[in-house]
Amino acid sequence: MRKPTEEEIQKVLKMLEKSDPEKATRENAIKTIQGLQGLAGALVDRVDEDLQSGKVTISEDGEITRND
Repeated sequence: MRKPTEEEIQKVLKMLEKSDPEKATRENAIKTIQGLQGLAGALVDRVDEDLQSGKVTISEDGEITRND
């Protein structure tokens, strides 16, 4: 997992200041970014598994089809 940039930390910190001021700390901003990175990684892994198993196919024009 890559280290969040200062710009990303500041953006998330501003978001936290608006949505939950009590939790608007640098540490919580970093934890939020890391959580989102983990979620994104899990989604990519799931899509890859679905592509490999044939549950999902992507046409040449980019159309995604679920084959359940």
